[in-house]
Amino acid sequence: MDTVLKELIGDEFHVSVDDVVFSRTAKEYAARLEHVLELFDTKNLQRPPQKCAFAQPKLNYVGYVLW
Repeated sequence: MDTVLKELIGDEFHVSVDDVVFSRTAKEYAARLEHVLELFDTKNLQRPPQKCAFAQPKLNYVGYVLW
């Protein structure tokens, strides 16, 4: 992930394990997600649908629920 997304890290987001996109607003999230997915396509990276979750209102992270 660091290699594929190196031009965006620190500017648009940070890479943490397999979580990539963060934002302050839904509009910003959509734009950043589109940018990431375009980069994945240019590098021919596949995204299995069963491993993708977008715009989740909460998530489990190392035993904690984040809202």
